Amino acid sequence: MWNVDKCQARLARRMKSIAADIRAMGSAGWMVYETDRALGLLSRGRAGLHVLRFYAQPVPEKELVPRRANDSFLIHAVSRDTVPESAFQRPSGAIAQRFDDGSTCIAALKGDELAGFMWLQPGILRERIVRCRFHALPSTRVEWDYDFYIHPRHRLGRLFARLWDTAFLHLRERGIVATVSWVHLHNRPSSNAHARLGATPIGWAMFVVMFGHQVMITSMRPKFAYSRPGRTLDLFVHAGAPADDLR
Repeated sequence: MWNVDKCQARLARRMKSIAADIRAMGSAGWMVYETDRALGLLSRGRAGLHVLRFYAQPVPEKELVPRRANDSFLIHAVSRDTVPESAFQRPSGAIAQRFDDGSTCIAALKGDELAGFMWLQPGILRERIVRCRFHALPSTRVEWDYDFYIHPRHRLGRLFARLWDTAFLHLRERGIVATVSWVHLHNRPSSNAHARLGATPIGWAMFVVMFGHQVMITSMRPKFAYSRPGRTLDLFVHAGAPADDLR
């Protein structure tokens, strides 16, 4: 039998949940997130909507936090043989592909535990969520930073800043003056973390995926592009200059 009170209570809980999501993601981010989710359900994972914001972050000359002689974390660039691929908890083959592409992994180790990590990539970042090559420009002065992760039990300490300090040192030694990165429109915590480090938004891109076909609309070059199944798009992300100045 239909129970009005139960339906009203269920509706109230749902509206409260939606309101909380909108506060967390922003109204535009929530709409994109729900649209992507609905497309995925209706197409059994063969359609989706992705809106990405791109940021440029300067490499500072000074450390974010002072070093401590008794620090329990060992943080440095690691090779593919230093940490087992399974410890990253990423799709099979993804870590090996990153090293093959020339990425550098900055890892925080506490004994045998992988407590956190981040990745740096020069030049071209091959993205997995969409079939697109992201080109960082100017390629001699900027690099990508991506997939920053800290285990939940270490997120309240200094590890966030220490990972970045190690990455910044690595970048300064190679003459890199800024990093570029992307964040999902609905991922406000990540956007706020970038802002705290001095990052500024430099553009956006929207990808509509339908059964292998892709349409890209972006504020950067090439503004608009289409790819049929099996083909890959190219997006040129300049760290500061207008799109007309890209080389």
